Amino acid sequence: MKRIYNILLFALFFSAIHAQSPVEGLAEAAVTGLTANDHYTFHIYSADGKLNRGYSELFIALKDEQGEFVDDFTVSNFHPLMDMGEHKHSTPVGAVEKVAGKPLYKTWFAFLMYSGQMGGTWALDFEYTIGETTGKIEGAVPQVEDYPAGQKWIQAFNSNYYASIAHPRSYAEGLQTLQAYINERVTSTDPYPIVDGGYKIVVTPQQETTVLPAATLVWNDEKDVYEGTVNFTSEGLWTLYLKVLDAGNDALVAGADGVESALSWKINVSKGGTGLQSIAGHSPVKVYPTISNGVFTVETATNADIDVFNLHGQRLQRHVASAGTPLPIDLSNYGKGRYLISVKTGSGEVVNRKVIVK
Repeated sequence: MKRIYNILLFALFFSAIHAQSPVEGLAEAAVTGLTANDHYTFHIYSADGKLNRGYSELFIALKDEQGEFVDDFTVSNFHPLMDMGEHKHSTPVGAVEKVAGKPLYKTWFAFLMYSGQMGGTWALDFEYTIGETTGKIEGAVPQVEDYPAGQKWIQAFNSNYYASIAHPRSYAEGLQTLQAYINERVTSTDPYPIVDGGYKIVVTPQQETTVLPAATLVWNDEKDVYEGTVNFTSEGLWTLYLKVLDAGNDALVAGADGVESALSWKINVSKGGTGLQSIAGHSPVKVYPTISNGVFTVETATNADIDVFNLHGQRLQRHVASAGTPLPIDLSNYGKGRYLISVKTGSGEVVNRKVIVK
């Protein structure tokens, strides 16, 4: 009887450990060359284990030589590069964020090409820290697939700009919130950064003879993404015709009205919706104001460790906060822009808040 009891305890323990996997609901993507040193290897995951042409959200984890997940690391300055021999180019990239409550970071790329297209190969470089050690992954090779049949998730306009629909697999029949990004190619071989606001994206959905009313995606300062709502009336393939406007005066930047536009995305809308698993945590943490000249205040209900990152994932500051005691954080020396304040509470929960230095 005691033997059976011990076996049951072990089984329950194993099940609990398995359930706590930080990559639960994700699948590992095909990326080689991620060994940091003799003791650590990075692993890249996505919702379905695939990296596709267009928007692909990535989750980055670190494992030690025993295969255990490591928490004390950072990643930053991701640089994807398509090498076609005489010609090379990068691609649109997103901000790097620490995933709340998980030993994971996330970012996204909007790959302009798939692996093997025109004989090209993707290479990926990024910087990291493990504890107090710094290093760089160079020449990792991600396998990028083409769009799923009939779909298109990224659209170039005005030579140097790219509009990407975010989470293209997640949309379902009914009222949906569309999210999108615009990135600018400044230098061909450097990552193409996000353009923070300044535009509106007018979307006209069409499926066969059905044309829905146009929806306008506007910049959400809190989420750092363009957002708008569309009520998809049926499942299946939809073409989303695009018109880009200047947010200040509604002047036409690119595209045209309705289905006359030469700019478009194409997505598959599902009956039930695949969705993307949320792996964010929540905790009673106050960060205020969200916009200032550089000084912010953090209040927590427990003692907490606080890290401050730029949007490349580089850690700028570390602090220790006492429960109930306001902690000032001064970012005025780092210049204007967006920063991430990551708070790890006494219970182990991690809460991330974005702030803006104006």
